[in-house]
Amino acid sequence: MALARLARHKGASQRQIIERLILTEDQQIIDAFPPDQFDEQFDDYFAANQGKTGKVK
Repeated sequence: MALARLARHKGASQRQIIERLILTEDQQIIDAFPPDQFDEQFDDYFAANQGKTGKVK
């Protein structure tokens, strides 16, 4: 029901709301990487999408 309310409130489809939420969370994770470890954490984060690491963040 919350998804339907958000979609109605924003004048968007439920799919658009879900996409926005996912992209926002993804960006927050990337923005939280410490600058001195950015490259390593960025690589680990994207490698997880390809099943290359067992790390869950």
